[in-house]
Amino acid sequence: NGEPTTPEPSCIDITLPIDFPKQGEPLPVEGAESYAGMTPLQRGIYLTWLAGSRIQPPLHMCYPSIWLYGIERRTLIDKLDLGLCINEAFRLLPLLRWEILSDNLINFVTWLAIKVWLPDEDLLALCRRLNKVPEGLLGILLNSYANSLLPLPSAVAFTLMRTCEKLHREGEPQVIDSNEALATFTPIYKDICKGGLILTKPENTLKIAYTPTNPTIDLEKIKANTPVEVPNFFEKLEIFKPLLDSWEVFLTAYKAPEPEINLANIGERPDLEGFIKTLRPEGSDLPLLTTLDKIGRLMGFDTKSQKLNGKERKAIVDTAD
Repeated sequence: NGEPTTPEPSCIDITLPIDFPKQGEPLPVEGAESYAGMTPLQRGIYLTWLAGSRIQPPLHMCYPSIWLYGIERRTLIDKLDLGLCINEAFRLLPLLRWEILSDNLINFVTWLAIKVWLPDEDLLALCRRLNKVPEGLLGILLNSYANSLLPLPSAVAFTLMRTCEKLHREGEPQVIDSNEALATFTPIYKDICKGGLILTKPENTLKIAYTPTNPTIDLEKIKANTPVEVPNFFEKLEIFKPLLDSWEVFLTAYKAPEPEINLANIGERPDLEGFIKTLRPEGSDLPLLTTLDKIGRLMGFDTKSQKLNGKERKAIVDTAD
């Protein structure tokens, strides 16, 4: 209720005026560096996005940036809600179309994942959602299997090969994560790697620190920039030779699914790239504009003559999100 004693750009001062957008009114294209620096209309847009559970892509990069400032203060300064914050950051990743902000959020998630040591299944789910995974995050994922004499699960091996830049070879096609691609990879991997790759823990470590994006957080007063060490599995890539061989064979057998094929299984995890190509006019590189009606028809619902039930409407909205 008024200006805070600690400078904080994400602080929501309830004494500042708010103006909510009216139907048909043009929305602001400019951004702001703090909540206090927003216009009344920008505050209305930001608060609507926050209060609506943040399920829609934000209109401008400033809104999720200011949100991230608050998340950083909550975890790095207050040292509270680490698990809640990493889950929320993970959930918002697909909504961000700005590469620099996505990279910042991935770095934040990596740092928090090291601090809270996410369960293996949650960590794998996070990595599967990304097309490029930092080495530190992959190091945590692999660490659970090193020196265990247990073969690396096929889902972990597939995710490692698909997302690790150091293991990619020049000219390789981008493989989209899907259950179909994993099913093609698994028998090849298990055959060439004789049941699965056995990892030993490397002698050297990789040091990871986090530099917050929030300009008001004093690095000297927090330990976020104190490096945390994780095993460095990517210093000697020869340990992955059988896995690289199996990936090469997989790429010869792999065929990227056509959008129409993926649409049959869209409820589980859509091929987002193919889905967008189906909606977007041929040759266009403009931002995708569509409607829930179009998405529903692509999912196989008769939106013109059929009255959809609540479950079907929720499935369409979840796909749009």
